[in-house]
Amino acid sequence: MSLSDRIIAQRNADARKAADGILARVTAELDRIGVDFKVFGSVIRNDFIAGSDVDLMILGAPSDAIKSLIEKICGAEEDETGIKIDLLFADELGPRNVKRLLEH
Repeated sequence: MSLSDRIIAQRNADARKAADGILARVTAELDRIGVDFKVFGSVIRNDFIAGSDVDLMILGAPSDAIKSLIEKICGAEEDETGIKIDLLFADELGPRNVKRLLEH
């Protein structure tokens, strides 16, 4: 493996570790406030690399106040880590789009 390949592999491993930390903290907060959610995308497919985002879908129909709190929690994590959280609310997408997104 070349030096550049090792550097890229290390960056990807560091990014994955950061994403795992984000998920641990965010999901703990979502559990604490009683929000149902689903993680999907590259984290679940196990192909998360440096530059990827964390895909998180909030299930059900949380109140506007809870949505605002979730956005604040995710925004704080983005600010702290520099990794974007792609936050989607299922009640704003419709069942067909939810199903399509969660299948991948």
